[in-house]
Amino acid sequence: ERHLNILQEGWQSPLVEETFLRVDGRPVDVESTGILTTFQGKAVVQSVIRDISSRKRTEAKLRFSDEILKQLPVAVIITDMNGIITRWMGTAEQTFGYTAPEAVGQSIGFIDHPEIVDALQVEITEAIAAGGKYSGEVRCVRKDGVEIPVEVNATVVTDADGTPLGFISINTDVTARKEAEQALRVAETRYKTLVEQLPAIIYIVEFTNTNEPNRTIYISPQVETLLGFSPEEWMADPQLWIQQLHPADREDVLAQVRHYDDAMRGLDIEYRALARDGSVVWFRNNSTMVTEDGARRLAHGIMLDITRQKQLEEQLQQAQKLEAVGQMAGGIAHNFNNVLTALIGHTELALDSLPEDHPVRFDLEGIRKSARRAADLTQQLLAFTRHQVARPQILDLNQLVTDINTMLRQLIDESIEFVVQPGSNLWFIKADSGQIEQVLVNLIVNAHDAMPQGGKLTLSTGNISLRHGQHPEVPGGEYVRLSVTDTGMGIPPEIQPHIFEPFFTTKEVGQGTGLGLSTCFGIVRQNKGYIVFSSRPGEGTTFEIYLPRAQEKTVTVQSIKSLNLNMETGTETVLLVEDAAMVRQMSARVLRQQGFEVIEATNGEEALDILLQEPPPTPHLLITDLTMPKMSGDTLAAKVQELLPSIKILFISGHTNRTLDRMGILARQGAILPKPFTPDTLIKKVRKVLDE
Repeated sequence: ERHLNILQEGWQSPLVEETFLRVDGRPVDVESTGILTTFQGKAVVQSVIRDISSRKRTEAKLRFSDEILKQLPVAVIITDMNGIITRWMGTAEQTFGYTAPEAVGQSIGFIDHPEIVDALQVEITEAIAAGGKYSGEVRCVRKDGVEIPVEVNATVVTDADGTPLGFISINTDVTARKEAEQALRVAETRYKTLVEQLPAIIYIVEFTNTNEPNRTIYISPQVETLLGFSPEEWMADPQLWIQQLHPADREDVLAQVRHYDDAMRGLDIEYRALARDGSVVWFRNNSTMVTEDGARRLAHGIMLDITRQKQLEEQLQQAQKLEAVGQMAGGIAHNFNNVLTALIGHTELALDSLPEDHPVRFDLEGIRKSARRAADLTQQLLAFTRHQVARPQILDLNQLVTDINTMLRQLIDESIEFVVQPGSNLWFIKADSGQIEQVLVNLIVNAHDAMPQGGKLTLSTGNISLRHGQHPEVPGGEYVRLSVTDTGMGIPPEIQPHIFEPFFTTKEVGQGTGLGLSTCFGIVRQNKGYIVFSSRPGEGTTFEIYLPRAQEKTVTVQSIKSLNLNMETGTETVLLVEDAAMVRQMSARVLRQQGFEVIEATNGEEALDILLQEPPPTPHLLITDLTMPKMSGDTLAAKVQELLPSIKILFISGHTNRTLDRMGILARQGAILPKPFTPDTLIKKVRKVLDE
């Protein structure tokens, strides 16, 4: 029909693509055209038919490739050799926001950030010149102005002869990946920070499941902080963990590890390890086992530093032991004080009744001297048990040190340099000055004995504010710190746990009682303070005493009245209540000799019965022991004051307990007379209480 049209109208047909059938029936794609001409005098149509099957196949492949590129989940951009965009496919529109008509014909640089366009062009040109490819991350700008990171992979497109035709680039928006990477980095940083700040060692062990030792494939940096070995050192030596186990624990720990491994369970054990410097660290080792196909694969574990916990447990055990020993010692001291009071009193009375040249005086003087020595030991026991009567007052510790400085220096050999370093603007403390002096003397004597070849002894004071948890043994608060440091032989580690125990001493027999440091401990705790020490053999020892800062701003001034011994007599009536007959009888005898009228009672109930007699006696002073059967001295005092409101009260006691302060007894100035006491002390105290 087309050919007929050509013949009839005399025009040339355009190129037409059509499908012919070959002789064998197979279709073939052809391109044909026809023109009107003459042949042998006849009008004919001359047709030219060309086989385009190969071109068609190529075009089909191109269409297929185009469809693939359009559907790729990346932005595909094709440019000519001048960088002008010719194709805009894949997710290019979604990635950059421009449609194909908006992008085609533009320079490829129109999507790049203005700050990098020129430098990027140079970088791409150099990369393609070197290898025909470019890969990199590029800052691009979307149509809406949002900056996005794009990963670009570009290459040169050539024809069959290798002639460059243009460039094709695969562009991937990596915003989500970058955000995920950043989130991962943040998470890793947080995890790393957490792991590295834990007071513990995190580790991963790989099981070899052979005769070869298991390998540590990760260990946190705390291994260097706690044990002194770098992570690299620890992981390089599979035997290092075993080597650093405390020799006393090694066999038991390895047996426990074998038991847990055989049971395919993680560890849960406690043991000691040695740091590089030889110090001992306690660990609780917990781990979880990771298995694979029924075999041990990995162990993820944590080694918690429980050294402080173990120290506290040991301190608690020590405190409980000291408390038990203290209760026993306090009871002994209480009963012993009754004996000593009577012994000293009767000795004093006997001495007073004899002339100076009497031959028995020598023996009595010996008895009195020994009794007073026993009384001193009893007071040390009471100080240790915190049953000693304390007279807290506002003190300037620097002034106290200055006052007894001369005495302290007399305790020290010339071979020892004694240095006093008083702190400036020292806070006041509230404590018993006599007790603090006793602590200082005990510590100075101990320091002196630790330096038989001479050395340096330093006594220093200073203010210190502690945060909660800052000091392992002292609670947070404001303290005045008193330090005594020597350069002596130090205290051996095996002895250190026992130094505050009563009667514990390393001195030769007869050279010490073993009560010096236990007395210091008791006094400091009674004054609401803390005593700690540090010592290394051969390097010396430092004792530190922390006494709470007093809220009062003025030092207590002691009013000292000169007592006229000639006036220490009286005619007043005294009600004397004491269950220990030897103490009561001696005290009554002394009082009567000085002119006092004495009414005796063996306990509180008997005393009340006497006061209720008709006619009732009217004593001016009640002297009562604090600790008695049936009724305590403070209860008796309260009942007596109900009957006789104006009566004066004087307590006597071999020891007191910590409830005295709460009961208000310590607030009564001059109202307590500690046992053992001498006749002279008794009379002076009675006269003072009556005259107040």
